[in-house]
Amino acid sequence: MASYTRRRALALGGALTGAALLPGCSSTPATAPRPAASPPPARPGRLFADTTAGLAVADLATGAVRAAYPGAVADAGWTRLYQLADGHLRIYDTATGRLLHEVTAAGEQIKAVSTGQVVLGPPPGARTRTTLTLTGEGRPRTLRLDGNIEPEAFSSDGAVMYVLDRLPPAAPGYAPST
Repeated sequence: MASYTRRRALALGGALTGAALLPGCSSTPATAPRPAASPPPARPGRLFADTTAGLAVADLATGAVRAAYPGAVADAGWTRLYQLADGHLRIYDTATGRLLHEVTAAGEQIKAVSTGQVVLGPPPGARTRTTLTLTGEGRPRTLRLDGNIEPEAFSSDGAVMYVLDRLPPAAPGYAPST
């Protein structure tokens, strides 16, 4: 009996694979799929698009743009839109477009949103102190923080806010060990 080497095993495997593929080759032409009698019905839903007019909401069934919200930010589940304009924070329901809540709010820009919290603050730029306003459940809270702090996101449960501390290039905030 001959010994099996790796070369023989690979050759045998290749031959078996080729033999398995040969029945798939046939001389009978494949039939073309039948065209559908009518196009499928439009699926209900919404499309959100960031446009020059703001965050636009389009109806997928009709293609019509239902509304545009300048400066708006959606929550993680796309169930609410948060818009800051004229010193007011407005919260809209994305399914209906209905205004759910409106409060007076300090801040120039929406920085991060969670289901129950919205962080408002200054636009990005050089600064040594950052003032952030947390608006949501309960009364607004103002945080005055040293540094150029930029809120990035909330944890999935909304309990933790992640921030970036933008350090100047000349002083990275650490001393190399010697």
